[in-house]
Amino acid sequence: MEINFIKGVIKSHKKKLFITYLLVLIEKLGELSIPFFLGLSIDGLIRHEYMPLVYLSVIYIIWVAVGTIRHRYDTKTYTEIYNKIVFDIIENDTEKNISRISALTNLTREVVEFMEFDFIYIVTALINIIGSMVMISLYSTSVFFMCLALIIPVILLSKKYGMSMLNLSHSRNSELEKQVDIIAKSNPKETRSHFNFLRIIQIRISNAEATNYWQLQVISMLLLISSLLVISLKGEIMAGVLVAMWSYLLAFLGGLEIIPYAVQRWNNLKDIVSRIK
Repeated sequence: MEINFIKGVIKSHKKKLFITYLLVLIEKLGELSIPFFLGLSIDGLIRHEYMPLVYLSVIYIIWVAVGTIRHRYDTKTYTEIYNKIVFDIIENDTEKNISRISALTNLTREVVEFMEFDFIYIVTALINIIGSMVMISLYSTSVFFMCLALIIPVILLSKKYGMSMLNLSHSRNSELEKQVDIIAKSNPKETRSHFNFLRIIQIRISNAEATNYWQLQVISMLLLISSLLVISLKGEIMAGVLVAMWSYLLAFLGGLEIIPYAVQRWNNLKDIVSRIK
């Protein structure tokens, strides 16, 4: 259902979204290329060669320019999408339930933010994971296979984390639908109970996020230490290559860290779309 809903939104605004996501792709590919050119620049400077530094500067300027254009274009596109969905919700709600409409318009903001921010995070994560692994394989096959093996435990942790967040998101969103009605009743006991329940849910969400965070950080630390040990066994290595590899390892790990977040946001989106529909 959520897939069809997103497809419908994309179809209605396909031209503008195509431009947006094309700019995202160009921006992220430029970002991915920077460590490579940085490594070349460092090795070039050691040899008193300056052209690699010129290449790095050009790539950096293009990356910043594309990113600036995308940020300016994004707001116009996604505010238009948000307004369209909200107008449809109001027009299609025959019961005119103000509390539900108010909650859904706020939840709709999360749907649009998923498309504006979270989808880009997911695309960035995929580009970082795949692109970094390709670049790492050029420097060290051993480190490449270490990165590949790391994806499996991260996916398993993300699946468990996602199920927990789905249940918590459902409870939170169900309670939020009642908020306007509860406040309108002006019953202190009921109002206090409502906000205390939301507080408990938020604490549980935060605790789940904290647990997921330390688990990913332990995995990341093990990869970084292992990679440095493997690289050191190769003997002498150029400074630029070392900097580039380190940058790609951090980009790879940054991509992996987005996976649990993406799962959480996707599950929350599923719950929201089921209510909007």
